[in-house]
Amino acid sequence: MRLRRTIERGVLATLFAVFTVALAGSAHAQTLDGDAFRTPAKRYGSAYTVKLTLKRGLTEYVTTMWLKPDQAESTLDYDQMQELGWSEPLDPKKPYLNFDDASIVGVPIEKTSFKNQKSEWAYVPDFPRSCCYGIIGRDILSQYSEKFVPKNPTHVEWRKVDLDPDTTWSRTFIQSLKDLFSFQSEWGVDHSKGRKKRIDLSETSYTLDLAQKQIRFEPMPPGREEKGLFPRSRPIFTFYFVPPIRKVKIETIDAIDSPVAKSAKKVGVKPGMLVTHLNGQSVFTMDQFEVQAYLKGKRSALLNLTIDKMSHPVAFDFKKGVFVGR
Repeated sequence: MRLRRTIERGVLATLFAVFTVALAGSAHAQTLDGDAFRTPAKRYGSAYTVKLTLKRGLTEYVTTMWLKPDQAESTLDYDQMQELGWSEPLDPKKPYLNFDDASIVGVPIEKTSFKNQKSEWAYVPDFPRSCCYGIIGRDILSQYSEKFVPKNPTHVEWRKVDLDPDTTWSRTFIQSLKDLFSFQSEWGVDHSKGRKKRIDLSETSYTLDLAQKQIRFEPMPPGREEKGLFPRSRPIFTFYFVPPIRKVKIETIDAIDSPVAKSAKKVGVKPGMLVTHLNGQSVFTMDQFEVQAYLKGKRSALLNLTIDKMSHPVAFDFKKGVFVGR
């Protein structure tokens, strides 16, 4: 009898633990009030990607998707979906992939049918493969107000909104979305308060509300206004990523007779050297656009570099335009 009660208590404890974990997972998805949720995201340039879970029968597919509000219809790449095990033939007359359920971090969305479209355009420089299986377009994004947060942890906050079914968007507005959400973009434009101001999208959160046809930028953090940055037209050195542990390999250093190149030689920075950290952040976690932003002075006035096999620390002073020893 005592053994039976012990077993029963163990079973109840296990069930309680599972229930607690389930609640914690649900709470993680529903971090905001009401019809709102938050999802982890990755950022390339100013473009964001999120995970979309799709179910068909007993099979579940977890896909990475670009968020592109300048595209009207959400799409999936049939060829890439085959990599995940999708085996149903595609009807040329009805080129759609149909699912039973679709969700973002466990929150169901109404869209369950996606048009087949190639996504080769989404290749991110120095990334091992095409980043995404498809695109989340306006047919989904217009149902929410989305806040894009570039600070770690990078995420998107979604809040359900009501959209007038007769809502239309001008070509000018769509073009502004295309410019803003391009993975090649580094800057946004704030038209509020009757003035036009460029802002650094890697530092600034902003909200897109398609229902209201609005883009709202948050104020820049103190001390990070554009005037405090020192953007250059070209990076202090060109580079490429090297495996197996992702590092930045210096290819060439500015113009050969420039103050940048001369100061680099003076402190011992040479082509072929491997950079592991920029301002203390591992380059393993960065994409090409983030590294470029650092090397162009769009993140800080002083860039500290951690370089393999260098016996002394080195930095680049964007105010002076030269490398300096620390």
